[in-house]
Formats: sequence, structure tokens, C-alpha cells
Amino acid sequence: MVNKTTILLICKILFFTTIKINGQERESKQIILDEYIKTLEIQNSNKNRIRNIIDLNANETLTISFDDLSDEYRDLRYNIIHCTADWKPSDLIETEYLNGFNEAKINDYEYSRATLSHYIHYTLTIPGELKPLLPGNYILTVEEDRYPFKQLLKVKFSICENSVSISGDIDGRTDIDYMQEHQQLSIVIDAKNSDIDNLYTDVILTIKQNDRPETLKILKTPSRVMGRKAYYEHFPELIYEAGNEYRRLEIIQTNYPGMGVDNIRMTDGGYLATLITDYPKANAPYVYDSTQHGEYIIREYNSDRSDTESEYIDVLFSLDMPFMKDKEIYIEGDLTGRRFDDNSKMEYDDLTGKYHKILRLKQGAYNYQYIALTKDKDSNIPLNDIDGNKFQTTNEYTVKVYYRKRGERYDRLGGVAKIKFK
Repeated sequence: MVNKTTILLICKILFFTTIKINGQERESKQIILDEYIKTLEIQNSNKNRIRNIIDLNANETLTISFDDLSDEYRDLRYNIIHCTADWKPSDLIETEYLNGFNEAKINDYEYSRATLSHYIHYTLTIPGELKPLLPGNYILTVEEDRYPFKQLLKVKFSICENSVSISGDIDGRTDIDYMQEHQQLSIVIDAKNSDIDNLYTDVILTIKQNDRPETLKILKTPSRVMGRKAYYEHFPELIYEAGNEYRRLEIIQTNYPGMGVDNIRMTDGGYLATLITDYPKANAPYVYDSTQHGEYIIREYNSDRSDTESEYIDVLFSLDMPFMKDKEIYIEGDLTGRRFDDNSKMEYDDLTGKYHKILRLKQGAYNYQYIALTKDKDSNIPLNDIDGNKFQTTNEYTVKVYYRKRGERYDRLGGVAKIKFK
């Protein structure tokens, strides 16, 4: 007879080997796998920190929350897997990276109040009942107790030991153009407080632009080393398309249209917010806008309990542009889980000459952008055809330093930093 521990192990093996989107491995910090789960959020207790990374030596916690669009409570449980620098399960056994048994029940939940849309808001904390012990990458998965083969969601988070400091610059003067369509990074890491043996061979450097999974770059060798400092300069991998500023919308009230909203009204199914029609920005002058770089904030204007008193609203997006025969248009940002799939793909309407998409969103302030992808899934490279590339764009880049000490069987996260273009 197969016991529950074996079943969970089989589930994890299947899960880690099959999660791909359009043929690409994705490194989104959160993935929803159940149609009733919405608004999956990760928040560091230290508001000045990166949302899904905590300091090993500080008194920080991660709060993970989500809504289940249902009237019926589900018995949900979660567990944690330690991972390598590239988010594959590490060779460690649970007792090496975790204090206690690797399964906990989600006991913190609340029903929505005074909303047309009924949902249950679940919350868990890391460290909490489960306490990770080591620096590095982790994946938390949530399953329903009666269906152990069905994962509802997964969340990627990291614990940083902060033994390596990171600094860097971003410049519009790049090795391929001058103040036009690209930005180029130069990065310096200082390992004087770490146990890294060889800065040329023992370090893995990762970079992402605006937390977009498809922008992940990996460098395993610096251009030069001086003492305990490693320099990463003039690498092709450090040149990024600049893109453009994210667009914004606000649906914090149900009786008044917020930023980017043309009108909001009640329907038989609840509320429908129609956004002001968007247009491509590729040929327009650059306009500065301080954005959330694709993130969102949940907020109900008249409530101090937005987690459970915010309404769910159907939001109609419209993009006025000619039909792109060889490409598909997607809405990108945390509001779609940073995924390019049916949930984020827009449909073209021949009658209106526009691309349309309806997303069900919880009240709040959202960032988003439009991405054009080739229909050939084997060469599914994001293209900034719609909004263009402006070197002035205020992108932010997340830089991480991983290393493995001699004799150890796992990758440590030595340092992390966000570098912003100014």
C-alpha cells in the first residue's frame, strides 16, 4: 500500500518535471494551478525588502496569501522543497533544510464580507509552523488534503545569508547602441565576508529585468577579479532591451472609475470595469511614469480590511491596433502571473479593430503591459513591438549571487540586490 508521504513525493517529481509554458521553463515567483485560486500574493514583513526574499539572520517573515472563489472551506496543506540555484530540487533530505515535519495545515482563513463575489482568504507565514534552516531557494506547494495529487499553487521564495554585497550601474550607452533602445549593466560583487573559494569558478550570477521570468540571464564567470571583488562588464548577457514604462489601472471603488478606467457598472454577474482603450506607444515620445514594475496592490477605498472586503471585478482590456498575423498579444504583469497562456492572451475583434481581454481582478492598483510573441512556440521570444524600447525606461534589475561551499551539496544565496535605472 502506498502511504501519503510516497504519494506527495510522486506529486512533486511530476510537478517539477512538467511545468513549462509555451515550451519554456518559467521562473515566475508564483504559479496558480487551480481555476478557483486568485490573487496569490507574497509579502516580506520588512516593506523595504524584495517581496519573496528574507534575510537568514534577520527577524523577517514572508506572508503568503490567496483567495479561493468558493463558499466552501477546503482543508489545505503545504510543504517546502529546497532547490538549487536553477530551481531544481536539491539533493538534501528534509531534515537537513527544515526544522520539523514537512507538512502543515493552513489554519488562517477568513470568509469575504459584504461582497457580491464570495471567496475565502487563506494566509500562511514562513517561517511559521514550517521553519527553513538554510540559505538558498525554496518552493512551497499547496494541496488539498483529499486530493494529494492535485497541486493548487506553488510559490518560489529565497533565504539570503547576505555574505556577498552587490553594486552596479545601468547605462543607456551600450556596446550595441547609444541612448537608443537598450540598457547595459555592469555589476560588482564583494565577497570579503563570504566563504567563496574561487570567484572565477564558484559563483553563479543571475539577473532579471522587472521580475519577468523570460528576461533571466545567468553568468558563471566574471570578466575580471581583483582581490575579493568580481567584476561583470561588457557581457552580451548584460545588455537588455529597454522596453517602456508599464501602464496603470485602478479599481479601488465600485461606484467611480479610477485611473485608466472608462466606466464601471453592475451586471448580472457582478461588476464590469471597461478600461480606456490603449494604443501602441512604440512610435510615441517617451513619457516618464514611476510604476510598480508589473506588481499590484490590493485596496478597497472604503475599507481597512481590503483582503476580505474587496470586490472581484471583471476588467475589459482593449488595445487598438491592426491585427498581427504572425504574432499573439499577451497581457504581462503579476495580474496574469507573468505567464503567456490562454489566461493572458488577447483575442482580436474584426468588427472593432481591437484586441480584447477580460480578466477577473480583485480591487486594487495594477501595472501591466502588452507583449507580442511569435506564434512559433519554439522561438517564443518576447518582443516589444507594441510599446517599443526607450532607453530612459525606469527598469529595475534583480541580481542574485549563488555559490556552493566546498564539500556542500546545495547552492547558497549569498547576496541579492535591486539595481534601478535612474
